[in-house]
Amino acid sequence: MTSGHRPAARIAITAITAILAYQALSVAAIIANPHWNPLTRQLSEYAIGRQGWLQGAAFLASALSYAVLFAALRPDVHGVSGRAGLGILTYCVLATIGVAIFSTDPITTKPDAVSIHGSLHVVFGASALVLLPVAALLLTRGIARTHPTRFPSRRALDRIAFLPLTGFALIWVPEVVGLLPARGWPDRVLFLTYTAWVITVAAPLARRDRTATHPRGHG
Repeated sequence: MTSGHRPAARIAITAITAILAYQALSVAAIIANPHWNPLTRQLSEYAIGRQGWLQGAAFLASALSYAVLFAALRPDVHGVSGRAGLGILTYCVLATIGVAIFSTDPITTKPDAVSIHGSLHVVFGASALVLLPVAALLLTRGIARTHPTRFPSRRALDRIAFLPLTGFALIWVPEVVGLLPARGWPDRVLFLTYTAWVITVAAPLARRDRTATHPRGHG
């Protein structure tokens, strides 16, 4: 690979680092609030708990990972669906920042006492959760089309494209309709699928950096 690939590769490494930081900060927020059960306590409630800045920082780290992933993928994404995926991912960046800025109301808040910032948190959070799988599907399928039809890399990308959508359909939708309890663990599992998608899509771009830094010799 030429050195022209290196900026995108380094950005991809940043995306992976940021999404792993999200997970690490979320775990730190759990440790800082040992009186809460993370299996039953909603993610957003940790942002208003003891050391709430940890969960707030986690949300910002996830927004950063989406933003730098956008920058890494943009050169490889073409066509209407790909550009739509980039647009949706941009919204997810902004919405996730909104989740961090506008904290949720305590779970004990009555419906007629919900604050403006609590309502904005719900709107931003729900819309980002819904739209991220759509962006993942459009972007990953778009990248897959740049690979030869029967190559293993193309088949792998086609499968990865559906990972966030599968998590959304099997976890978040049942939670919303009441088939699963509205607790902390479904959201955590869902975000694990989003994390896996970011890492899996960014990793091949990140490997370009090593290839560019250590090119194969001629002979």
